[in-house]
Amino acid sequence: MEQFGEVPSFTSADQEIAYWKARSHFYQSKYEDQRDQFDEFVKYSKDIEQELELELKQHESQNKELKSTLNRFIAENESLRNRMDQMNAEYNAQLTELTTEITSCRTTSDEVNAYVRELEQKNDDLERANRAALVSIQDFEQRLNAAIERNAILESELDETETLKEMVQRLKDETKDLEGELLLKRGAGTPSTPQDNKDAYRSSNGEPKGCRSSPLSVVHDLLRKFEAIKNNNSKISYDWVRQLDCKG
Repeated sequence: MEQFGEVPSFTSADQEIAYWKARSHFYQSKYEDQRDQFDEFVKYSKDIEQELELELKQHESQNKELKSTLNRFIAENESLRNRMDQMNAEYNAQLTELTTEITSCRTTSDEVNAYVRELEQKNDDLERANRAALVSIQDFEQRLNAAIERNAILESELDETETLKEMVQRLKDETKDLEGELLLKRGAGTPSTPQDNKDAYRSSNGEPKGCRSSPLSVVHDLLRKFEAIKNNNSKISYDWVRQLDCKG
């Protein structure tokens, strides 16, 4: 149906009545359509309002829960903040303590390293001293072996000296016996010269003249040999002790 614009001019009353009836029906139909739409809108609005009220209640309940949760979170956050501040304070204290310990450990490490270097130096010195001591010990062993050999020689010479002492003593005894016999012969017979005494001694032993030396000369020779051996032993002992003192 066309919408009505300006009111036209009419040629008759019936035409005007028909126009206004048609226009009245148009607005009546439009009114009914608008009323139906309004009723639907009111109904829809009520439904929407109920839904919104329900949602509002739900949102209010959720909002209350969220506020409660928020308050709990705020309290927990405050507690966590306080705890974090406490932990930060403890951490800073531990960090300061650890820094002090690290500084102390570094100082101790430097001291230990210096002590280790000192010990290494002492160890090197001890090793050198040990090597020198080994060389000294080897040299001492060599000198000791030489001294043992010399001691063996000295002991052999001492044995020979003891043998010579016994021979000298025996010859001294024989000389005394011979002198006693000569004195007895001098007292019994004519005086004799020393040469006659020597010849008599050779004849009494059944030996020809000139085949044996005089016992006194033998004694003197043995005494000279004994003194020479004694002096030689003394000189060897002195040289050996002096050599040990010089090398020691």
